[in-house]
Amino acid sequence: MPFLRRWGSDDAASIFEEAGVAVLTNFYIPRSYERRDFEDSPRQLEVAKDGHFQEPSRIRSDFPETWIWEDSLTRANGIASITATVPDTITSWIASAFSVGPRFGLGLASPQELISFLPFFIYLDLPYSIIRGEDFLLKVVVFNYLSQDQQVAVTLKESESFELYSARQIIITVRRKEGASLAFALSPKTLGQVPMTVKAQSAHASDAITDHVLVKAEGKRRTFSKAVLIDRRSGETNVTSEILKFTYPSNMVQGSAVAYVSAVGDIMGPSIEGLQHLVQMPYGCGEQNMVKFAPNVYVLQYLEATDKSFESLRQKVISYMVRGYQRQLNYQRQDGSYSAFGDSDRSGSTWLTAFVFKCFTQASTFMFIDQHQMHRTYIWLVEQWSDDGEFQEAGRLLDAPILGASTNPVALTASVVTSLLSNPDNWDMKVKASIAYLERAVGRSIENHRDLALVTYALVLGKSEDAATALDQLNHHAILDGDVMHWPNQNPTLLHSASSIETAAYALLAHLKLGLIEEGLPIMNWLSQQRSHLGGFVSTQDTVVALEAMSAFAIEMSRGDFNLQLTVYTTVMQNTLSINHENALLLQKVQIPTVETLGSLTVNVQAKGTGFAILQLNVLYNVKEEMPENEPFELLVNIDDVTGEGSLHYTVHICTRRKSRVNGGMVLLEVGMLSGFSPGDINLQAAIKRVEKKKGKLFIYFNEINETMICVEILASQSTPIGKVKEANVIVSDFYEPSRKTERSYKSNALEEVSICDICGDQCQDCVNT
Repeated sequence: MPFLRRWGSDDAASIFEEAGVAVLTNFYIPRSYERRDFEDSPRQLEVAKDGHFQEPSRIRSDFPETWIWEDSLTRANGIASITATVPDTITSWIASAFSVGPRFGLGLASPQELISFLPFFIYLDLPYSIIRGEDFLLKVVVFNYLSQDQQVAVTLKESESFELYSARQIIITVRRKEGASLAFALSPKTLGQVPMTVKAQSAHASDAITDHVLVKAEGKRRTFSKAVLIDRRSGETNVTSEILKFTYPSNMVQGSAVAYVSAVGDIMGPSIEGLQHLVQMPYGCGEQNMVKFAPNVYVLQYLEATDKSFESLRQKVISYMVRGYQRQLNYQRQDGSYSAFGDSDRSGSTWLTAFVFKCFTQASTFMFIDQHQMHRTYIWLVEQWSDDGEFQEAGRLLDAPILGASTNPVALTASVVTSLLSNPDNWDMKVKASIAYLERAVGRSIENHRDLALVTYALVLGKSEDAATALDQLNHHAILDGDVMHWPNQNPTLLHSASSIETAAYALLAHLKLGLIEEGLPIMNWLSQQRSHLGGFVSTQDTVVALEAMSAFAIEMSRGDFNLQLTVYTTVMQNTLSINHENALLLQKVQIPTVETLGSLTVNVQAKGTGFAILQLNVLYNVKEEMPENEPFELLVNIDDVTGEGSLHYTVHICTRRKSRVNGGMVLLEVGMLSGFSPGDINLQAAIKRVEKKKGKLFIYFNEINETMICVEILASQSTPIGKVKEANVIVSDFYEPSRKTERSYKSNALEEVSICDICGDQCQDCVNT
């Protein structure tokens, strides 16, 4: 059993100070505030009855990370005024501003500081998240900047969402110009964001604050999404009925299921709702950034084409694009090309450069794009052209099998052609020669469905006489199942891969460009059923292409009368939704109670009226440890259990390799930390491309992983005391095919047995574990 540091003992800041070391850093160095002795219980009750404590005037609960982001027109005197309510955070805000005008051009103002402050306030120190069944310390610091010492009653509001192990009210003395600390030991009982309200009262001042801790279910997170497309544009009188069903898996963690039905009268609605979170993955390279940029372009094209006047949405989307554009320039190399990690890569990527060129060309209609930089990018692109019309990959693709370009130059050439033709001014003899190169490829037949779909779309854009032939070949491989049409997955290990979604998206774009709207509807139906609860698809590139196709198709579907009534019901609930022109873009959600004892969830939907809608059942749930067959990776995870005196730490050892010789491209290793611990030093036996830390997890990127075992050692240090610590998860996956993954978990035998009262000791008054 390791020595467990009691909260309130020596901290990093005091150790530096006692050693005579001056530290200059913008990193947060933990500090323990002095804890005053608690008054005994009889005194607590007596003071409370006297009523000398001042009641807080309000409860502070607004704590945004950023505050103001807006523009304004100046008056004739050159002054612009912005009125805003200061958030509840006790902090300093740094404001920066610039102006643009016809007379003086660009003007930059010096940054200004605004300090939001209270002479008496409390601060809650909470972990970002914990696992259900874990205990934690709600640490409270009371700051007294008044001229007198204050006797303060600190009270934690009762709630059914957690069980309290210590006293609910604690009385301490806080000296003038100082802070004093205390703690409540508790265990959350519900999942999700659990609110906790604490108030501090003295005879002369008071404060109250509400903050939240995220409580997650144990096990591994899974999602299920099932969508149906209701098409009543013809105005039929009969009721349209649909059934959405989900069967609870036998290894599901009890109580972890959350279900809801979303309904929207617009094909683009779900993706507009989750515009900045379309794909559940970190955003650490040039291509990942583009999945946040490109969909905004298609949304704006759609809004303008359908004459939907949502000015606030338009401004929000443009602000996303501006920030995405600025981020993407970080990945531009000195020669004008782009690569996944910019100048840290050995060369630019032809595929990624073409992708960025296309997106920025389309975006230039809505925002400023530096045309000088675009010209440099164009020059670099055409330099990759060979005399036979083929474009060559200058860089190393992170995922050649998914992008199809290294093993099949036809796909890369088609990608570049579609990018160049996003601007008709780029039509020249080189583009014409590349189209002829693609025509010859179609004549020889293209076996890969995704490559054939991409080539078909390029030929359609290039107005090739062989475009119809290519489309016939593509449709010959399609599967038409009722009102849905898709292409079989050529990877037998996956149900629906990113590649199959790209195939359908390019096919839909080709149908639309040829005016085959009704023929494209079954493809649209299938694509809408593959969309996740976030509004995106499997990975980055398939999400971008699918949303481009869906936005183009949505323009054709937006015409006509619109007045739908949808009734959603189960055995325990019923709700009615109305969809019309005014709220067609609004994603309406109905929470569905989950009765896990029934074994399955059945949602019935009835539709009346005229119009079009997409309904989607989304279920989020956790499963216990599982060992699927045919895992793509071998993954070994071991832990050197918790050690240390004063500062606890552990080391997790991770080794992984591919089980086959298939090169899947870039690999992502996602390492979860035990609750209350943060990742520190990393010891690697292999070269890595990038490391990111986010919300208690470590994301490690590898250019590739082959059949040779590679190992990683990660040191984690305790940042927040947690009792009864549960297991953490480790996932290794193909970056561009996240469903190709292997998962394992690990735990600390020592921390699993430690209660929160063992950690807290006499820092928590009357702490008793139940």
